[in-house]
Amino acid sequence: MNQMSMAQIYTNDLTFTKVYPMELRSSTGDTLQSFIHDVSIPHSLHSDNAPELLHGKFKRLCKDYGINNTYTEPYSPWQNRAEGGIRELKQHVQRKMTSKHVPPRLWDFCCKWSCEVRNKTASNLYALEGHTSYEATLGRTPDISSLTAFDFYDVMWYYDEVRQFPEPKRKLGRWPGEAHNFGQAMCYWILPASGKTIVCSTVQPITQDQLTKELKNDIKKLDMSIAENIGDVNDIKYDLDDLPQEVLQDIITPEYKPVAPENSMPEADDWDAEAYDQYISAEVRLPKDGQEMLGQGIARKRDADGNPVGNTKWFFRLGM
Repeated sequence: MNQMSMAQIYTNDLTFTKVYPMELRSSTGDTLQSFIHDVSIPHSLHSDNAPELLHGKFKRLCKDYGINNTYTEPYSPWQNRAEGGIRELKQHVQRKMTSKHVPPRLWDFCCKWSCEVRNKTASNLYALEGHTSYEATLGRTPDISSLTAFDFYDVMWYYDEVRQFPEPKRKLGRWPGEAHNFGQAMCYWILPASGKTIVCSTVQPITQDQLTKELKNDIKKLDMSIAENIGDVNDIKYDLDDLPQEVLQDIITPEYKPVAPENSMPEADDWDAEAYDQYISAEVRLPKDGQEMLGQGIARKRDADGNPVGNTKWFFRLGM
């Protein structure tokens, strides 16, 4: 399994997002080549002033394909739309990986899965007019077949047809997402007990009726083996003898973990998110002295460290 340490993200004003994990910063040009192959040649690219975007293969590809490059001002990350996409992607990935107890090394698989789901899910963005960002960007209806059978990191059956010739043997594995550019349609990555991902198209979901005590113990052994190989055994905090995984994923509340800035100049996803919140300037009716008064949301309530308090605690201005 490759140890990815960073990623390049591409997004547009319709929230269509593609992410390409990398081992080295020098691979930035390769991500642009992959984006052109997967999506199309962009008319223009607006980015920050990172050296790998100003020189090397990335810059040569922009010149060869006639891509117009524009850049943000120094110390102004909010001018780059991709920074907002990074913030939303981080939040989605962190919630999913926390709730499903996913080993941290699988962050790159979760990022790609998250982009697929968000691109092919309709949102309330006015410019999309009820369509998905995938359809609005690429001009075709998205095929969601590969995303409906499993949720990220679901436990499932796969058939090892090669090693168990001539009779395939059904084995347990975890689902890290669709394997693009492998095999035919509906071909998936599988995470077996060894922790080394394989590609397989012969898979089967586990139904509630199949969750016997023996199978639950086998799933626990699978998770322990994966944790020993690529994760942390301490991450296995649930008892499959009591609750099946399908129930656990619905009742576990993701843990809030504020992101600590890596240096003195924060990234855009560390900036105050209230500018994007729907409650800012919202007009509501609130009770005061036995009467209802019209109020307006002005700020999110925060603790002494500046972290948001609760999910619904706000400051409102009354008597408009």
